Amino acid sequence: MSFIDKVQYINQLAVVDEFGGRGHADKITRFHIVFRVTDGSGNDIEVTKDEMEEGVLSKNIVLCDYLDNKDYTLALLTSNPDNCDFIVSGTNYIYNTNIINVDIGKFSDNASLCVKFLGDNGSLLASTTYLSDFPSCFFLNKKTA
Repeated sequence: MSFIDKVQYINQLAVVDEFGGRGHADKITRFHIVFRVTDGSGNDIEVTKDEMEEGVLSKNIVLCDYLDNKDYTLALLTSNPDNCDFIVSGTNYIYNTNIINVDIGKFSDNASLCVKFLGDNGSLLASTTYLSDFPSCFFLNKKTA
């Protein structure tokens, strides 16, 4: 299955920083995209690493600001040859919950960071932005003085 096929029935979507919201915005180096999806029968399913990578490469997983005014770049390679803002560093499936681990790449601004899942035609499947079904964000400050 593809990433898009797996996230058709999404029940939960959130972004959380490595400190669970209790750390300083300028100390964050990693955050997590957390989501639960089910099949058509309501059974929890895992999004595999390959499906997640396909979602990143196909621009189905997009990082954005809280109002969805700006999108940020997302890479898979830790060497970050394209100088992307963020880098996917791994995936986990724990307690029926899919977790995508994301490290800070070349991001050097401040933002309330959200995530959205887009269909292949660019249609919105799910989002954590303001006034979405799953509002969730955290503030990240990497702006240099």
